[in-house]
Amino acid sequence: MVTTVTTVTTVLMKMWRKLFGRSATAGKAKEKTPEARGYLRPLTALEILDTENRQGLLKQIRDNSLMTKEGTEKYYLQPLRHCVNLMQQLPATEKEHHAVVGGLVDFTLKRVAYALRLSRGYMLPQGAGAEEQSAQAATWNAVIFYAALCRSLTVFGLLEGELTDGTLWFPGLSVPSQSYRLRFCQGREERAQALAVLLGMRLLPEDVVIWLGRTQAALDTLLRIIMGEDRPGCVVSEIISEASVLAGGQLAGARNTPQPVVPEPVVPAAAASVVAPGMVVPATGQEQATVAAPAPGMVLGSALDGSAAAVTGNTVVPPTPQPASVQEEPADQTIGDVMALMGFSTQSEPVEPGIFVPGNSESAVTENAADLKDKTEKHENCGELFWYWLNNGIRTGSISVNRPDSLVHITGGMLFIPTPEIFFAFLKDSPEIIPGTSRDDVQREFEKLGRNFCRRDNALFQCQKYEEENRLGRYKRWSGYLIKARQIYTGEEVPGDSVYLFVSSV
Repeated sequence: MVTTVTTVTTVLMKMWRKLFGRSATAGKAKEKTPEARGYLRPLTALEILDTENRQGLLKQIRDNSLMTKEGTEKYYLQPLRHCVNLMQQLPATEKEHHAVVGGLVDFTLKRVAYALRLSRGYMLPQGAGAEEQSAQAATWNAVIFYAALCRSLTVFGLLEGELTDGTLWFPGLSVPSQSYRLRFCQGREERAQALAVLLGMRLLPEDVVIWLGRTQAALDTLLRIIMGEDRPGCVVSEIISEASVLAGGQLAGARNTPQPVVPEPVVPAAAASVVAPGMVVPATGQEQATVAAPAPGMVLGSALDGSAAAVTGNTVVPPTPQPASVQEEPADQTIGDVMALMGFSTQSEPVEPGIFVPGNSESAVTENAADLKDKTEKHENCGELFWYWLNNGIRTGSISVNRPDSLVHITGGMLFIPTPEIFFAFLKDSPEIIPGTSRDDVQREFEKLGRNFCRRDNALFQCQKYEEENRLGRYKRWSGYLIKARQIYTGEEVPGDSVYLFVSSV
C-alpha cells in the first residue's frame, strides 16, 4: 500500500513538472532584459572612460594643459568626468557624425584635445605685449578648455529620455538611476541653447569663475561662447570650430549650406603615354565630385619661387569645358568643409598646357613661342610622369604612407606631399627623366595638372611633422600640397589620418 502511494506521488510530481515547470521556465526565458529591449545601462564616468582610445585623449588633454598637475586634475579632469557622467552613452547627433552609442563622449574628448593642441599655436590675447601674453597663457588655456567642453552641451536639449519604469528622464540634468532609452526631438534648438547655458554655468567651478574674472576679456569670451554667441573674428571661436571639424564634426550651418564645388582637371592626352599596362589612373569621369568650369579670367599662381612664379603667376586661364556633374560623396563634402574652414580654396583649377606670352610684334610672339616649344619638348610629360610615379608608388607600397619616415601622410581625407622633398625623391627614382630637368620644372608641370587643392592666396600648405605618435616630441616644419586621397585610393578604403602630421592654416 505504501509502495503504491509513493509510486502515485512520484508520477504526479513528474506530471506537475511537465505541465507547469516547463511553462514557467519558458515564460521566464521569454522575459527580455532592459538592454535587450533597447535600453542602455547607466555607467560611471570611470567605466565610460576606461578604453584605450579615451585614455589616450585624456593624456593629450593633460599634456596640453598649462596648469599644474594638481590644477589640471581639479579644474580640468574633474569637471570633464562630471560632464561625461551626464553624457552617459548618448550619441552626438541623430544621423550625422558620431551618431552611435557613446558618440557624444568620443566627439567631446576629441574636440577638447584638438582645441588645446591648436591653441598652442596662438599667443592670446591678440595685440597684447609678450609679457602680458605670457602672464595670461594659463588663463586663456582654461578658456579654450571650457569653451570646447561646453560646446557639446546643446545636445542634451535635443534629447528626451525614458527609464525602464516609464519615468521621463531629462538628459544633462541628472544621471539616470535606471536603464534608459532616448530619442531626438525636432524643433528644440532654442530650448537646447538655454539648457546649455544653464549646464555650462553649473559646470564651471566657482574658483575658476573668480580666477577668470581677474582677466575680464577671458571671462567675457568664455561666457559669450557658452551663450552661443560666436562673434566674427573671435580667435577662441575659430579654434573651437576648427577643432570640431578635426574631431570629425561639421561647421555650424554646414547642413544647410551648399558644399564647395571641386572641379576635376582635364587630363591631357599625353598622360596615356606614361601609364603602364594594367595600371589604373583615376579618370575625370570616375571621380565622385561636382564638376564646374572655372570662372572666366581666373588667375592661378604658382607655389614656386623666383622667375618660375613670374611666368605662371600672371597666366590667364580660359574657361575649360568640363564633364557633366555627378553627385558628391559625403566624404568629399567633409573635405570641402575642412578646406573652407582653414581659409583655403577648394577649387583646383586646371591650367592649359600652352601658355600665352604677350609680345610687341609678330616676331616676338614667334620667338617666344619657339622658346616655349623647345622647353616643353625638352621636359615633356615630367608633371604627368611625377603623378604616375606618385600614384603607382602609393598603390604598390613602394612609397610609404603615414610612417615616421614617410614623405606622404594622410589628414582629413587628403594626401599631404612636401616640397621640395617629394620632387627630389621623384628625380632620384626616375633616371628616364631627361638630364637638365630640375625640381622646379617638375613642380611647375605638376601644378599644371590641377590635381592639388589651392589656398586662396596660392601659397603652400604648412604643417608640422612629428617624430613620435600623437604629435609628441620634436618636429620639423614642412610646406607642400594637399591632394584628394580618392584620386589615388580608387575602389579601396582610404587609410586613417597620420599620427605624425598636423596641418595648420598659416
